[in-house]
Amino acid sequence: MAKQSAKKRRNSLTRKKITHPAVGTAVSADDYNAVVKCAQLRTIVLNESHFKVSPEYLVDEKSNRTFNYGHDLKYISHRVEGVSTKLMEEDFGVVAANISWNIKVRVGRKVALKIDATYTVVYAGMKGSPMEAVMLFMEKVAPVATYAYFRAHVSQLNWAADINMPILPVYNSHQ
Repeated sequence: MAKQSAKKRRNSLTRKKITHPAVGTAVSADDYNAVVKCAQLRTIVLNESHFKVSPEYLVDEKSNRTFNYGHDLKYISHRVEGVSTKLMEEDFGVVAANISWNIKVRVGRKVALKIDATYTVVYAGMKGSPMEAVMLFMEKVAPVATYAYFRAHVSQLNWAADINMPILPVYNSHQ
């Protein structure tokens, strides 16, 4: 009897819909899980980076600093179900997204330290997948996939510029 109830629970979970604010529509758990199963990471590339530190950051007391960081995701191409784009002419089932990470440290009201980095993430194997499920997958996975690279990039800048910035926290997608 316990096995039957576990099987019923599993079946009810696969029929559920997953909603994500960026996608706007509900995606079935079956569609999302199919995308997860077939997705193949092709590459993660740092394609843009900006770093600026002002003298105010270097001479200011650490207690006066306000530290903010965040990210933004923008789709730059997708080829799902034969939709053609200029970026990936020969491949089908490929999705690419730009994930931009940023850090701003303020001293008072002035931005005294700024770090921006943009990564391109490319996944293949999405042919025939519903676009809503693919977008949900990228919204959930791409920031997690790129954060470790961004965190290492910031650590490298921290060392090179000797700015004594705290190590970035571990990424929590549930915040």
